[in-house]
Amino acid sequence: MTSIKWGILGTGSIAKAFADALQETEGELVAVASQSLKRAEDFSKPFNCSAVEGYKSLISLPEVEAIYIATPHPSHFELSAECLRNKKAVLCEKPMTINATETMALIDISRKNNTLLMEAFMYKIHPQTQKLMKVIQENLTSPLNIRAEFCFSVDVPESHRLVNKELGGGSILDIGCYPMSISRHAVGAVHGKNFMNPVSIKGQGELNSQEIDLNASATLVFEDGSVAEVKSATNLSSASDVEITDGQTTVVINQPWHCGEFTDRKSQIKLKKANVDEELIDITTDKGLYALEIDHFSETFKDQSIESSLIPHNDSHGNMIALDTWRKALKVVYDEDRGERRKFPIISQENSRESLPALGIPGLDKELSRVVFGCDNQSDTNHAFAMFDHFYKKGGNVFDTAYIYNNGKSDFYLGSWIESRDLREKVVVLGKGAHTPDCLPEKIRPQLEETLS
Repeated sequence: MTSIKWGILGTGSIAKAFADALQETEGELVAVASQSLKRAEDFSKPFNCSAVEGYKSLISLPEVEAIYIATPHPSHFELSAECLRNKKAVLCEKPMTINATETMALIDISRKNNTLLMEAFMYKIHPQTQKLMKVIQENLTSPLNIRAEFCFSVDVPESHRLVNKELGGGSILDIGCYPMSISRHAVGAVHGKNFMNPVSIKGQGELNSQEIDLNASATLVFEDGSVAEVKSATNLSSASDVEITDGQTTVVINQPWHCGEFTDRKSQIKLKKANVDEELIDITTDKGLYALEIDHFSETFKDQSIESSLIPHNDSHGNMIALDTWRKALKVVYDEDRGERRKFPIISQENSRESLPALGIPGLDKELSRVVFGCDNQSDTNHAFAMFDHFYKKGGNVFDTAYIYNNGKSDFYLGSWIESRDLREKVVVLGKGAHTPDCLPEKIRPQLEETLS
């Protein structure tokens, strides 16, 4: 096993669990960082490592090869990006970021810097999960019906990270990511794939005074007809188990998330077939949940890969898209979802522009980039701003839009971006009409007026 020199950002309970697990591996904890030097010093003493004040100070340490990010959710993107730009391999605690746009950008930064980025979804690495997917593939057929829950009840003040909007609180991001992930994983497994993404998500839930979800449920529908009922809660308790069936065969996992971590590293998968006695599949490991995660990361690092084979980048991105959709159903919005809050393009640290081939058109007082951006598939303002910023930074300034795209939302996204970036005199907008059945002047005129206003 490859020995890696680690740094940890954050000093909370999950950071402590990681540092403890690191002692079961060949990895070496070099330093831990906190915004408070005292907290870093208190954390570091049992592990005989350096205490560092400030996250960027640790990231700049030349001896650190990999960094585990265990800070509150809103900081995941910026800290991971800073690590990757400094060629530090990143194991970022789930969720990888606050939203899918940040995850998309982080993956791009990982690729540009040829540096490993992995989401710390520890249950996916565990042999129990690997065995579960094999059982599904060998014993069940499509379509599946899935029930997956992760729920607990805690009485915490609204300043606590679990329910604090500024700290990325909410059950969906903190624990709803688990049932969402395993549902996608299971439907993929029955088709011999790593995962499949749902084509429809309908959600509901209960919000606190900050409009953050205390509990949430969702119905996921997949292309093959599979249906998953998922639930998360920080104010309600449940068995927090998973049941997967095709109507003839049923699989039940009582410890889907902790995988026997608190029962002497022993767990079971129950397989129930019609007219056959229940089969219990025992899982036992000689290492803990987080140590197994560290070992897998170390092997990936040794292989000089920039992504995990068990938690590939497109899986993390797909899960974040699904979580975004679930949140939108409840109208849960974070500051990080607003594209206009960013001073610079999301994958850059500066506003300098590159150039693209351009041409002039009689009647226009500016040159037009020969590459035109089609404004037809942006999912929200955050996604749109990220894409528009990137295109403009690369030298593009022509945008093709139409009211029919997203029922006017694409026009709204583009107009909001132009206004936010003060680019009205620097870009060109191509507006279109005449889409069936609205092919009459009285239909087209108001659409074009809105598109070009």
